[in-house]
Amino acid sequence: GGGGGGGGGGGGSTPTPAPTPAATTSPSPAPSATPAGSSPGTAPASTAGQAGSATPAPAPSSFKDGSLVRAEGDTRVYIVKRGVKELITSPADFAKRGLSWAKVQVVAGSSVSGLKDVLLVRVKGDPRVYVVKDGTKRLIERGDLLTGAGYKAADIVQIPKSELNSYRATALVKVAGRPEVYLVTGGQRQHIATGAVFAARKYRWDNVQEMSSAELNLYREGTLVSR
Repeated sequence: GGGGGGGGGGGGSTPTPAPTPAATTSPSPAPSATPAGSSPGTAPASTAGQAGSATPAPAPSSFKDGSLVRAEGDTRVYIVKRGVKELITSPADFAKRGLSWAKVQVVAGSSVSGLKDVLLVRVKGDPRVYVVKDGTKRLIERGDLLTGAGYKAADIVQIPKSELNSYRATALVKVAGRPEVYLVTGGQRQHIATGAVFAARKYRWDNVQEMSSAELNLYREGTLVSR
């Protein structure tokens, strides 16, 4: 299955934005395929419920690539890559990656919150820059969208093409704490009208990247995605 595509680079004429209807219904998250009693990235009850305190809080930068961590009192599990935390979206995702619950480190919350959750990447010889978050990659189509969002060229990490290809391409975004989901391509944002439209397009909820409202507003408002 695929989420929204990463989108090609901007260029050419831009369609005139059409006004969004006054009343639209935002997609509601589809029922999770996670087994009952679990939530995305949740450690099994036998692991999450174990007694014991968290290990001493290591500095976020001290986690080795491939480390599995969760904060004390939180069931979400992350894998650390290049100093960035990536959420394991479900027990099925955990199993698919061939990971071991026994290797999950329970650490102080400050150790997890101190990790970045976004990585800027590019491949050598390719000028395109992507935002990598929780297993997805989103193409930043223009330089002004990069700097306008507060990203810095110095933060861009060069990675092998094989690593870039391991991330799922997406152009689906939402603002944290808001239900509306948008498709961002060609320098514009298009509101996806309903959950039914989202499902009909075979989009995946774990392909939706969160961004700030300020970054979303860098994209011009486009036509409503209603079918």
